[in-house]
Amino acid sequence: MPLLLLKKKEEILSEYVLKRKEKIFIGKKKTNDIVINDSLVSDNHCTLILKNDKYYIKDQNTVSGTKINGKIIVEQELLSNGDTI
Repeated sequence: MPLLLLKKKEEILSEYVLKRKEKIFIGKKKTNDIVINDSLVSDNHCTLILKNDKYYIKDQNTVSGTKINGKIIVEQELLSNGDTI
């Protein structure tokens, strides 16, 4: 069962069990599947994409970008266990 943890420093703020959905939308807007109310998060920030039982992440053309392990992603990137977004 894939799990997404929302953390601030080492404190876990929320846990999200990822549903087996083709796309999971993340952002500040209440219409997203995962809503994160934070000044660093855009209304429609990024999308998790399930393809061949693997999750990928894609930035939604945000000003601040989306990072995996501190590196800004340019295109759709494969996620691995333990990655920090």
